[in-house]
Parts: sequence; C-alpha cells; structure tokens
Amino acid sequence: MLAIILCLGLALISGCLWYAGLNKRRSSAIKALKTIQQKIDLRLALLQAFSKETQASWSANVRNKFHKLKLLEAESAWDQKLDTDLATMLKVWQRLDKELNEFFVLIGETSFSAKKKQQQNQLAQDIETVQSFYNQTVTELNSGVNLLPGAVITRVTNLSPLPTFATPAIN
Repeated sequence: MLAIILCLGLALISGCLWYAGLNKRRSSAIKALKTIQQKIDLRLALLQAFSKETQASWSANVRNKFHKLKLLEAESAWDQKLDTDLATMLKVWQRLDKELNEFFVLIGETSFSAKKKQQQNQLAQDIETVQSFYNQTVTELNSGVNLLPGAVITRVTNLSPLPTFATPAIN
C-alpha cells in the first residue's frame, strides 16, 4: 500500500515538473512571437519614414510593391491569441518579411542612408534569429506534448502544440 502511494506521489511530482517545463517553453515561444511582431512593426515604421522622403521618385513597379506591402501590413496585426489562426499569422509575417527584403533590394542600396540601411539589416537579422529561436522552442514544446506523460498532462491542462515558421527552401 505504501509503495502504491509512493508511486502515485512520484507520478504526481513528475507530472507537475513536466507541466512546468512545457509551460516555460510555451511562455518563451509567446515572448518570441511578441518580439517578432515588434521587430516587424519597427521595419514597417522605417519603411513609412523612408517612403515619405522618397516616394515621389519611385517607379510604377516600386509603387506597386509598396502597395502590396501596405496590404500585407493590414493583415499582419496579431491579437495575441494562440488559436487556430496563429499558423496563418506566422505565414503572413514570413511573407511580409520576405516582401520587405525584396522591396529594399528593389529600391536599391543608393536610396538609403548608411544608418537606415544598417537599421534595416539589423532588424531583418533579428527577426531571422528570433524565428529560429521560436521554431526550436516550439519543436521542444510539441515533442514534449506528444510524449506519453505530456499527452496526459496536456489533456488535463489544455496545453496544445503550436505551429512553427516554415523553413525557407534552400536553392
């Protein structure tokens, strides 16, 4: 009888520790998402400031690309809910980041001041780093959720797997 109580106690303790680990990974993933959103917003703010200065001299192709970016910007607002729309939001952010990179290549290096070019490059690099961290954290979370103790714990606590950013294809 004592052995059964001891086993149940150990199972309860290990379950609580497992949950704490899953919850920590989930919290880290959410912080990473908030950071990505902030960095994208900063890139868009730099784009806005740049467009006010130079928009008059843009070609039709550049104006069209800028219009696409503005439409994507409207789609990129995240309400910070972790529901089924999160996978769609990650795709929108990834597409917006790609379009921003293409836009800045399209308008050319000469259009930027050195400081703005450095800011833009740093923000793009930061987004890539945080996306990588997010994917790693979510992969660990999802594998913990899918293992036997995690599967039981997640049913009780309503923790669910999170989507990851799609990894870009290597050319």
